[in-house]
Amino acid sequence: MSDADASSADPLHEWIDVEMTIAGLSSPADEQALSKAVGELPGIKTFTVSAGKLAVEYEPVTITKARIHEAIERAGFRIADEESGSASPIADALHHDVP
Repeated sequence: MSDADASSADPLHEWIDVEMTIAGLSSPADEQALSKAVGELPGIKTFTVSAGKLAVEYEPVTITKARIHEAIERAGFRIADEESGSASPIADALHHDVP
């Protein structure tokens, strides 16, 4: 079994969904800049940028929500609002940002 097969067969392997409203996302060029910034991050399974929103599915073992926020801000945008999908207690523990 390859590493990819082992990863997908792991029952503890989880993804977290989050949707963010992004301030300053007003043109196709802005959407491309944000897509490039998010697409380069490790641990991102899928993402879409549309109508001023960013929807991301990510692996909390590989990347934290704080790191996604940093990439968005480095690209010149601000998160105006955010909604996270439900996750298991294990994923929530890994996902929790500690100050």
